Amino acid sequence: MSKLNAYMFMGLLILSSGAVIALPFTNLITIFIFLLICYQLLIVGQVRKITLSFLLLLLLILLSISITLLVNEDFKSFSSYANLMFRITLLAFAVLFFTSEEPIEIYNKYIVFLAAVSLVIFPLILINQDLPLAFPQFEQYGNTYHNLFFYIASYYEGEVVGHNRNQSIFWEAGAFQSLLSLALFFEIYYFKKIRRINIGILIVAILTTQSTTGYLILSGFFFLYLFFNESNQKTSFLTKFSFVFFTGLFIASSGFFLTNIVEKFNADNLSNLSRLVSLKTDIEIFLSYPLTGSGYTIYDMAVTEISSETYGIQFEGSVSPLSKQFAVYGILFMIPILFLYYKLIDNIVASKIATPIIFGMILLILATEGFIVSPLWLFLGFSGLLYKK
Repeated sequence: MSKLNAYMFMGLLILSSGAVIALPFTNLITIFIFLLICYQLLIVGQVRKITLSFLLLLLLILLSISITLLVNEDFKSFSSYANLMFRITLLAFAVLFFTSEEPIEIYNKYIVFLAAVSLVIFPLILINQDLPLAFPQFEQYGNTYHNLFFYIASYYEGEVVGHNRNQSIFWEAGAFQSLLSLALFFEIYYFKKIRRINIGILIVAILTTQSTTGYLILSGFFFLYLFFNESNQKTSFLTKFSFVFFTGLFIASSGFFLTNIVEKFNADNLSNLSRLVSLKTDIEIFLSYPLTGSGYTIYDMAVTEISSETYGIQFEGSVSPLSKQFAVYGILFMIPILFLYYKLIDNIVASKIATPIIFGMILLILATEGFIVSPLWLFLGFSGLLYKK
């Protein structure tokens, strides 16, 4: 694939992963990606060799979706299953038009650029909340936004919503944090040369999202760097432990920790309560259909019934993306999908100790943001299958 097409393709995937301005055009983006792949296949014709394990994993994923549809006789939602199968197949074969290095390298260039731009615009909005009013306004799903071209600011009743959290072009700061954290993983483990400026930009950007998940992931990377990085092997364990202990003690005693971590896990926190009830509801549905899942139609009915009758909170859908996928599709689908992301990490990270820890971080992202079957993450997952250390 030409450089121009490769950058265009990755740009569209990032836009389709929650960029506010692109939300109404998700289907149009999918069609454009399909046409781009058709052009590559029919006109250019150059593709990478496919491995047997790659093909078998793709077929296993598609088969598991078909089994969920047939076992639950969920033909009412046939279009949803067909759409997912088409998306997975399209993105898996799209990988074959890229070199092994291109997907990650292009992805990181985009994310580091967005992070750098956000670190210029975000502080300006903190200083002057009226700044976005000078930029074009548009309506999206009942919300008012101002387009600062590489940054989106949302308004409600004349005030900036979430102005103290950096969300870049995405629907919320947590979504931006997820893409930043993935880019940080690639910067640390994929690139042979340490690019300190890029790493610094990504870390600062994650901190400005004020995402609890982001803080936990940064802590995980710090732990891995301190205890499992070759450059730190000469430092004694006692010194490392003392540093972590006193740093943790300082952070825990600060108002920052109380505001951003403790309060979010407080039982009175409505957001936390909603996530907990949603998780319990999904688990109950999953336990009733562990292998093949409940399918879409049964899930939509069950989630409303269980959340209302058992917990007194009526949900029309889940706010826990990972548990919802387990409930809808079961372990026959989830095992190969999660294996896809595990292999992405395993094929990049040399340390057998770091690999499961980083996979745990990825699971944390997937549990809080709906990226498990997003086009961008699926594409990067399949590209990881063909990448070798």
